[in-house]
Amino acid sequence: MSISCSEAAASANEVLQATAPVARCWIVIEQPGPWGRQALTDSHFNAELGALIATKSDTTGVSVLLARHPTRLERDWDSKDRRAWIAVAAPGGMRLRAGVMPDPSVVGEWDFSAMASGHLPAFGSRTQEPLFLICTHSGRDACCAVHGRSLIDSMPASERIWECSHLGGHRFAPTAISLPDGYVYGRLDVTSATSIVSASTFQRMQPSGARGRTCFPPPLQAADLAVRAHIAEEAMDALDVLRVVSDRVVPVAPKARIADEDVECEVRHRDGRAWRVLVAHERTSAVRIESCMGDPKPLESWSIQSVTETQRWSTPE
Repeated sequence: MSISCSEAAASANEVLQATAPVARCWIVIEQPGPWGRQALTDSHFNAELGALIATKSDTTGVSVLLARHPTRLERDWDSKDRRAWIAVAAPGGMRLRAGVMPDPSVVGEWDFSAMASGHLPAFGSRTQEPLFLICTHSGRDACCAVHGRSLIDSMPASERIWECSHLGGHRFAPTAISLPDGYVYGRLDVTSATSIVSASTFQRMQPSGARGRTCFPPPLQAADLAVRAHIAEEAMDALDVLRVVSDRVVPVAPKARIADEDVECEVRHRDGRAWRVLVAHERTSAVRIESCMGDPKPLESWSIQSVTETQRWSTPE
């Protein structure tokens, strides 16, 4: 009998850190009913509109998810009024807007490039209620169908807990994302997921099970989590991560391509402290499947070589 991708990842001791998808802005659109492999174009969502949105997403780095609430009735599949959210996960500027969308075609008119830069359209209103999305996309991978569905069915009923389409990393199922902070988690159970939801109310993240923050490329995700562990920091928006190039500290765009080599980062705390973190890319001879229907691929990871406190980047006020 073939092994599932989540079993393969666990057997290979694949680490969670630095495996989150990369996006600084997220759009979440309610769409009840079944989702095919490509949720935006293979569901009850308008396929032509879905294709347009998918193209804009691919070219700008704004990620789009479909979501449904566990209590939503199947007869509401084609309802025109649907909930929607726009989240910015950028350090120091995270925010979440929510509203009811009578006509989802408006999403196709939004400026995705501006959204990727943090400029949101005039939709809904700002909310302080965080959103927790658990991937249950059975059309994409069996592990999300089995483990994601089991988790969402076991969670307490809440307007803050929804199921969503493909998040990436189904080998870590059940996997979920917290918005607007953009931290992605894996290998969840009811206890850990409930703890994340509870902590988010106070704008705190949970290090246990964290795969990374989506506003950072993978090696910067690893540096962020390493410093959090080093100083026991859980405040969602306490840290920013930059790259050190020729001893110059420079920002990195989320979708920037970083070669598979050692990367030096500077992690900055909002209180002015800073740390230099050396992150190494590692590739072993071990292989594992990334999805239940996928081919074996080499096991790669970003590992922390050192965390060293450095000079402050700002002085106390």
